[in-house]
Amino acid sequence: DEVPVALDSSRIAASLALDHRRKGLLWYATYGVDFRAAYRLHNPDREARKAVVTFAFPSAQGIYDGLSFRLNGESAGPLTDLSRGLSAETLLAPGQQALVEVAYRSRGLSDWAYSFVPDGVAQVSDFTLTLDTDFTNLDFPAGTISPTRKEQQGQGWRLTWRFDSLAAGQRIGVEAPNRLNPGPLASRITFFAPVGLLFFLTVMVIVGVTERRNLHPMNYFFLAAAFFAFHLLLAYLV
Repeated sequence: DEVPVALDSSRIAASLALDHRRKGLLWYATYGVDFRAAYRLHNPDREARKAVVTFAFPSAQGIYDGLSFRLNGESAGPLTDLSRGLSAETLLAPGQQALVEVAYRSRGLSDWAYSFVPDGVAQVSDFTLTLDTDFTNLDFPAGTISPTRKEQQGQGWRLTWRFDSLAAGQRIGVEAPNRLNPGPLASRITFFAPVGLLFFLTVMVIVGVTERRNLHPMNYFFLAAAFFAFHLLLAYLV
């Protein structure tokens, strides 16, 4: 029988290095992440038990450079199928503790998040996560836990989440700032161009009727063509 064992403590340190990259006309907020974590657990039974520790990769499409997965100071054995993550096992005496260490370097896009469990509500004890960034204009995605401490260092922030005992269904997350993309901005401006033209022509018709100086239909046509030529030029300037 497999019985889940709660973690006694979690010490996590991560750092984000922002690196804006452009593809075509669009900017993307890419970043590099350096992740290191140490987890402690113990055998709660009165007899020796085999402890199996499994580490699931955050994303199947991600890259993991400098990957290290150690259990009690010993690296996990060579694996060929990593689709289910990394796994290691050890024999623990009654009450004996085990130390699990995970480290890797990877890359991400837009936001970075740490989830306690894949789904549902999680309970953690003696939890500390420290996140260092090299940018100050950050945000926190909806449905994430705010840091318990925030201090500026250099050109970025040091964010700390510390909980003695926490039960929550939310996660920890940070959203990196992105540059203004001129393409979508010009697209929204030109999308509402007919609305402005309609109001302009409506005012001209009302003034023409009240002053009894109506314009020829071709004049309205040339005015509309000149109006849309401006937005066409705006789109090309992007």
